[in-house]
Amino acid sequence: MDSRVLALLLLVVPFVVSRDGLALKSGVKPATMPRTFSTSQSFADEFDKYVQGKISVNDSITKYVPELVRVHSDHGPVSQVTLRQLLSHSAGFQGPTWPYRDESKPWQPFEPTEWAQLVAMMPYQELAFEPGAQYSYSNPAFIYLARVIEKVSGLSYQTYVQRNILTPLGMSYSYFNLTPRSLAKDRSNNYTVSVDAKGQENVKANGREFDTGVTTPNGGLNAPLGDLVRWVGFLIGAGPLPARPILSRASLEEMWRPVVTVNTNPDQLQSMGLSFFLDSRTSPSGTITFVGHTGSQAGFRAFVEFNPLNGRAVIAAFNTSHDSGHSEAETKAAQRSRDGFDALREKSFELIR
Repeated sequence: MDSRVLALLLLVVPFVVSRDGLALKSGVKPATMPRTFSTSQSFADEFDKYVQGKISVNDSITKYVPELVRVHSDHGPVSQVTLRQLLSHSAGFQGPTWPYRDESKPWQPFEPTEWAQLVAMMPYQELAFEPGAQYSYSNPAFIYLARVIEKVSGLSYQTYVQRNILTPLGMSYSYFNLTPRSLAKDRSNNYTVSVDAKGQENVKANGREFDTGVTTPNGGLNAPLGDLVRWVGFLIGAGPLPARPILSRASLEEMWRPVVTVNTNPDQLQSMGLSFFLDSRTSPSGTITFVGHTGSQAGFRAFVEFNPLNGRAVIAAFNTSHDSGHSEAETKAAQRSRDGFDALREKSFELIR
């Protein structure tokens, strides 16, 4: 088996990770959770100021990030956008953080490095719909939420998460962006598969390190699977008690209540809670709503799903993904890869039912 492998973990059994897969990149926006993935986006919810009543999810985002009034809106003032709408991807902001990058020019930064760059482009952006009216995934929404954390706490987002989440949960091997020297030997590479017009595959190693810059809150956390187990254990109430309180069960359960509909297909009903996706599946034994998140960045892809009723969970991570759009064969291969990923995620619901 080479270093391009799937690492699949079911919390109730031992897990196996390849020699090159001991640490996975968040941004798989993860698990990046665990978006870690975009699953690391769920970390943006865990600020205790909310629990203490110093922040309300119904607050206007412009109360904390006044620069956003520069965004154009045909649907009323941007000040009507609330933290709840940002957390549930229903605010109407654009999907990608930086759609201006030319991937054919490797000298360009992987992501914008400064907040000022995002502010400068706000007058060229717009709200796509009336806030709260529908679902539309937005990565920059979690950058704005991180700015709230920084404004209220007086700490950088990374410092706040390290101090108030990672350290209390004992997630000792998790870190943001570039790998510390002490963990470099365990850092996973990631790979992109391209396919030419003749169907010939080419695998490119993307490099072990890349800096997510100002987009760190929506995908800059790195975590080995063992640390993700600790995170998911906290979510489902099955792990050891954290060294200090992080978030009450009542607040967590509020995050798992539907806010906006994502998919109305009866066989794949999906809603968005506060940062978490909610997938309802019906069987002869009844309907269960699973909670989780998917994510991808560079060549990494991952998902985490858990059943809040029985405390069972699945974490899956890949360090290889397919390029798309350069040839018909490549586009078809990428679609097969996405279909396989989705099928595995769907299968995971059966494992934790």
